[in-house]
Amino acid sequence: DEQTEILSVVFENTTESERINMKRSVSVKRPSVHKLGSFDAMKLHNISISALTELDAKKWAEWRLEKNINMYATNSKYQVWREKALEPFKRWNFTLPDRAELANQFWTEEDQQNQHTWHVIAAHDWNL
Repeated sequence: DEQTEILSVVFENTTESERINMKRSVSVKRPSVHKLGSFDAMKLHNISISALTELDAKKWAEWRLEKNINMYATNSKYQVWREKALEPFKRWNFTLPDRAELANQFWTEEDQQNQHTWHVIAAHDWNL
């Protein structure tokens, strides 16, 4: 995106490090500049990246939310994690589930032995 100077990428084509840092290194095989000619191959580091589509943004935000769940998801902690997960994707029009919705989703879909799943379900059940 020329206006924001952010490279838009497909979520599935990112590494874990890129998902966390929202940065990527890009190799350019033979860059050229009009009237200046071509140059040797180069690598551009720390290029800001974001989601290409709203679906990519939603997947990325969901991933970021689950990645942040590393202790019992009290209501206040969950709200902070949810806002932090959504922060880079404000231009898109979607939300993430509230804690009760996520706990119910995890209960029916996820492995109950998974630590982040347990942190959400238990905190919800215990009304923390």
